[in-house]
Amino acid sequence: MHAMEHRWGNRLRVHNRIQLRCRHHLPVSGVLLEDSLSGGFVRTNMQLNIPSRVEVDIEIGGESYTESASVVRREMGGLALEWSEFAPQAMTLLLGELPLISLERQSGQRMAS
Repeated sequence: MHAMEHRWGNRLRVHNRIQLRCRHHLPVSGVLLEDSLSGGFVRTNMQLNIPSRVEVDIEIGGESYTESASVVRREMGGLALEWSEFAPQAMTLLLGELPLISLERQSGQRMAS
């Protein structure tokens, strides 16, 4: 059985280096692998509990942005995040730079959360 999807908008593959910051933890590097208007998946070795709050530092087009998020799922190798604000500026800019092809169409199948 697949987990229920709670995402708004298409999930797109990306590959952007980020920095994750969380209270009581040193900053950790990661890679944003998937992005949507409501959240994303980050490959990282940072171990956080649900619903830890994090700050995501990302550079897009030579500009630095910081977006807030909450951890909504932990998986081996990464964290699923929900942006604190729907369609935050940095993630909307990032999605605007990509062709509008969802992961479901890229892979030919629906992906589970």
